[in-house]
Amino acid sequence: MGVVRRTFYVVGNPNESPAMLLTTLIAATASASELTASDTFIVKPTVLADYTADAVKTPRRRSPLLAAGLNWVLPGTGYLYNGERPGLGATLAVGAVGLTVVEQSHAFFGEGLKTYDPMLFNLMFASVLVMNTGLAVDAFVEARAINDRNGHERKRQVTLAPSMLPGNDDELAYGFVVSVR
Repeated sequence: MGVVRRTFYVVGNPNESPAMLLTTLIAATASASELTASDTFIVKPTVLADYTADAVKTPRRRSPLLAAGLNWVLPGTGYLYNGERPGLGATLAVGAVGLTVVEQSHAFFGEGLKTYDPMLFNLMFASVLVMNTGLAVDAFVEARAINDRNGHERKRQVTLAPSMLPGNDDELAYGFVVSVR
């Protein structure tokens, strides 16, 4: 059997070191064991900016309010939208759906939890409300940080501040004030 001559064309800078060109060649052929002494390779010169400009794209702008709203309605979906922590987002979303199904389908001596034990239901409702609000704020902050890191300007100034509000019977209620400019 005769010697098989192969020619590989490597896109790169011909001014690079031979070791760098060989590394590029090996990566292009998938394995160093495929190379033989009779193989030749030709470096096709390119301008670095020509092929990196297409590969580097500016990430899309995230809406902090949308991320917060998604995480508040269904925990985890705001993280999925942001794309920074998809594993956490999927885990929270699946867990929230599973717990909701159990809560809604479980019967307590023929009654729902709200009727059977209102105190326990109120505690659970308050816990979920606090958890969802915290996750919404976190998704909001994460989306804003993504936009800042990627050089996107803020379209609106949104402020979330704790506040005391008038409640029933001259009592004070605590909550948050959201202002959007």
